Amino acid sequence: MKLILSILLIFCLSTVLSAQETIVLKSPLLVEQDEGEPVILKIEWDNQYQISWISTIDSLQFDEQEGEFFWEQTHVGIGLHQITIQLKDSSQQIVKEASTIIKINQIPIRPTISFIPDSLQNGIFIELKQGTAYQLEFEAVAQTEELNDNQKVLISYLINDSPGLKAFDQSEIVLVGNHILVKWKPTQAQAYRRYHDLQLIAIDKNNQVTRKTFHFKVLDEDLPPSFKYVINNSYTIAPDRMLTIDFSVNDPDGDEYYYQANLGSRLGLINISREGQFSWKLNSNEIASLADDFPIPLRLQVLHMRSGEEMASKTVEIVLTRDNAPPEITRLSNLSVKEGYAIRRRIFYQDSNHEVSQLDFKLENAPAWLYLEQEGEALYLVSDTIAFNVVKADGIAVQYDVLLTVTDPQNASDNQFFTVTVTEGINANDIYAKYTMYQAFTDKLLIGMRDKVSELENKLESNGKLKRGFLITSILLGGYSGVASFFEEETFARQAVPYTGAVLAVTSSINALAFNQDADITSVKVKLEQIEKEFIRNKSYLQLYDITSEQDDQLRNTEVVTKIKSYRQQLIEQKIELEKLEEEYRQLNYVKRRIRKDERKGKPDSVEWVFLSNN
Repeated sequence: MKLILSILLIFCLSTVLSAQETIVLKSPLLVEQDEGEPVILKIEWDNQYQISWISTIDSLQFDEQEGEFFWEQTHVGIGLHQITIQLKDSSQQIVKEASTIIKINQIPIRPTISFIPDSLQNGIFIELKQGTAYQLEFEAVAQTEELNDNQKVLISYLINDSPGLKAFDQSEIVLVGNHILVKWKPTQAQAYRRYHDLQLIAIDKNNQVTRKTFHFKVLDEDLPPSFKYVINNSYTIAPDRMLTIDFSVNDPDGDEYYYQANLGSRLGLINISREGQFSWKLNSNEIASLADDFPIPLRLQVLHMRSGEEMASKTVEIVLTRDNAPPEITRLSNLSVKEGYAIRRRIFYQDSNHEVSQLDFKLENAPAWLYLEQEGEALYLVSDTIAFNVVKADGIAVQYDVLLTVTDPQNASDNQFFTVTVTEGINANDIYAKYTMYQAFTDKLLIGMRDKVSELENKLESNGKLKRGFLITSILLGGYSGVASFFEEETFARQAVPYTGAVLAVTSSINALAFNQDADITSVKVKLEQIEKEFIRNKSYLQLYDITSEQDDQLRNTEVVTKIKSYRQQLIEQKIELEKLEEEYRQLNYVKRRIRKDERKGKPDSVEWVFLSNN
């Protein structure tokens, strides 16, 4: 009879449960939102029933038409909140329930990015004048109270949404710690385009990211051109000697010009090049016929290509020398040199009636490190060792167009143009220092990673041992409980069953909850081992070169230098990955307990991955 009643009871319960299963009430298990943002919880329910809810949120509202719970956060709600939704029938009996956890996250504190000088800021734009040189500074600051925390802020940039661009035209961009320094002289082409963007990305040690785009507006100043070289008030001409005057211009706007020369004579060989060089050559007969006309005026004009407007001009005098043989530069070739080297090149000239000490040699448009040096009757073009900061970061060679002029005491002169090209050099000392520093930092990282991998392996092993222990205990307690239930009620074994069941329940709970992060621990361990393998592989490529000192010839090898430079970028990327992984590591339960213990004792953070610091 008891068996029949039990079966009927089970059947009725199953019927009720199956009926409840057909009633629709669906809500998400978890809803996450940042602090201060409205929370919307959409549900599905069978509207033939009445809906009600129980929640710790006083201002929670329900829109029956939209099927949405709505919470406009008006106070600090950081943490977990629960809402239990109930469906009731006409007799107010609960026929279905569903629960949702609402998690309100604290708004992350991200680094800030500032700009100096803010006097250039006009609304949303930083206004720059074309042709004007600027020095701009951007700084990323971590918003924490920790001292020296800004050293842990990584900063990068993107120009006009183009990852391949390293700098604007006519600019130099340098990263120094958490600063970005920009030297920029906007061009006419940039003024035509007008708008330019510089996006900065800052990442702090907590992996919080800030992206901020600075908008530049380049204003067209229409600056006038200026002569490239100094133009004297007078020039001397001699028979059968070509007189050359370069009156070409530099223009900040990049506009095009054409050149015109009005000479008070039509005799001789006269030429005006498209590049702005005037030349005049007279033979002895022509000199004789013009003898009474000297000095002869010469007007040099620079005209705008489109408008024809005169933009620059200079009037000079051409004087005649009869008895004086003007000096002449006989041979001067172009120069090409690498950073880290020096120039010493002989200049060949002749002057039949003057000593070298009576002649005035002058360089125009030359870099500051290039100068002239005299040894007896010989003249040399020399420089000190060229520094490694001449060529810009993009590696494009720097070229100087230089004018060499020689003038004698009677003001007779000659000049020649030549170019000095400086290409990127290899700073062996700097490259070797980086090579050894990168290897030392890599070794430090590998030791630290191996320690963490060992720690995680030990944790998994200890968890496994405890699991096996709890499993045996659960089996024994379960077996004892099952067997003891057959004893008489007054026996000790039968009386111990409830206590044994309680211990079994606790043991099972511990077994289920204490080690539910084994998968997370394994995930951190596997990711850490993968990054470790990448470090070992990259370092092995670097060690193929076996560089032993700053004097090693391999440091002059472009392939080696490129590999060392790329290794730095790999270090930065892998370090960022490790910093992300450190955050996952800090979320493990056993690590959290250690952090709380350190905080209670007022001790430094013992779980911090200090091996990530490259100080």
